[in-house]
Amino acid sequence: MWLSLSKVSLDSIQVGQARIPLSSSVRNLGLYVDNLLTMSDHVSSVVKACYFHIRTLGRLRPSLNKKTANAVAVSLIGSKLDYANSCLWGISKSELSRLQRVQNTAARIVAGKKTTDHITPVLRDLHWLPVEKRIEHKLLTLTYGCLHDLAPVYLQELIRCYQPQRNLRSAAHFRLERPSVQSGNANKKTAGFRSFSNFQLSTIPDNGSRSTDPHGGHGTNSGFIHQALSRRALLDQRVFFTATLHSHLLTVGAGPLVFNHVLMNTGGGYSPTTGVFTAPCRGLYVFLVQMFTRGNGHANWDLYVNGHMVLRGESRTHDNASNEYMYPVTLQAGDRVWVYSRNSVYIYGTNHSFFGGWLIKAL
Repeated sequence: MWLSLSKVSLDSIQVGQARIPLSSSVRNLGLYVDNLLTMSDHVSSVVKACYFHIRTLGRLRPSLNKKTANAVAVSLIGSKLDYANSCLWGISKSELSRLQRVQNTAARIVAGKKTTDHITPVLRDLHWLPVEKRIEHKLLTLTYGCLHDLAPVYLQELIRCYQPQRNLRSAAHFRLERPSVQSGNANKKTAGFRSFSNFQLSTIPDNGSRSTDPHGGHGTNSGFIHQALSRRALLDQRVFFTATLHSHLLTVGAGPLVFNHVLMNTGGGYSPTTGVFTAPCRGLYVFLVQMFTRGNGHANWDLYVNGHMVLRGESRTHDNASNEYMYPVTLQAGDRVWVYSRNSVYIYGTNHSFFGGWLIKAL
C-alpha cells in the first residue's frame, strides 16, 4: 500500500488477517510512483537502464554505421525515455536534466561527437526531440486522440470541450473545459483529487487552449500529430464524410454545431465529439451544409476554417423545402472546419440536417 509517510507514523496497517507494510514507492506496469509524486524513483530506474544500453552501444559503435547506430539507440534508449513519459509532466528541472543527459550521451555516441561539442545541432541532425518536448508531444497526441475519438473511452471522458451556458464570444474559440473537483458520481472533494485535477489541467499546454481553433492552431507540435494522417490520405486520396443529428426534432442553441451521428467518415477526419473536420492532407475540398428548420424557422449559421468565418448561411424552411450550401476551399494538412450556429432555432435532425465534405484532389 502507498501512503504519504510524512503524515503517518505507522509502518504497516491491518486488513483482515493480513498485515500490509507501507512503502515509499510502488511499481505498476514499469512505472515507479513515490509517495510525494516527485517521480525521482522512476527517473532513476530509467537512467540506470539507459546507461546500461549506452555502454553496450559505445563498445559496438566502431562496428556500426551511423544509420544502424541511430536505429539501435532509438529502439533501446529512446523507447525507455518515452515509456509512460506523459506522467513526467511537471517534474522538477533537476529530474528532467538527468533524463536529458542520458539522451545527450546517446546522441554523441551515435553521431561520433565529443563531450565538448554543442548538443543542439546533434539532436537536430538526428531528428531527436529533447526530453521535455517529447513529453509535451505525448500529451498533445493523447489530447488530439481524445478529441477525435482515437483514444480509449476512459481517456476521452477526462477531456471535454468548453461549452458556455449562455451565448459568449468564447463559444467560438473551442477551448477545453477546466476539470471540476465536484463533477462525476464519486466523491471528488478530497485534497488528493484537487491536486490531480490541477495536474490534468496543467497537462494541456497553453497553445492548445488559447486559439480560436479547437486544437491549438498550426504550431510545431500539431505538425507531428497530423503527419501520419497526411501520409495515409496521400496514399489513397479518399476522404469524405457525412454527419447528421441523432434527434429527429431538437432545439439548436447558438454556438458550435456538433453533428453527432456519423453516416460516413472515410479517412477519419471528422469528429462527432467536437463537430470538427480535420484535413488529413493538403488538397481541394468541398463542404456541404443543410439546415432543415421546422415551420417558418430561420437558422443563421457560419462555416469556419481555422477560426475564420468563410461562409455565412441562412436556412429558411417553406413548404418542406430548405437551403443547402456548398463551399469549395483549399486546405492544408491539419486545417479544421466546423459549423457555428448564430441563433437558437428548432430544426429537424436525423436525415434532414447535414454537414458533409469530401476531397476532390490532393495537392
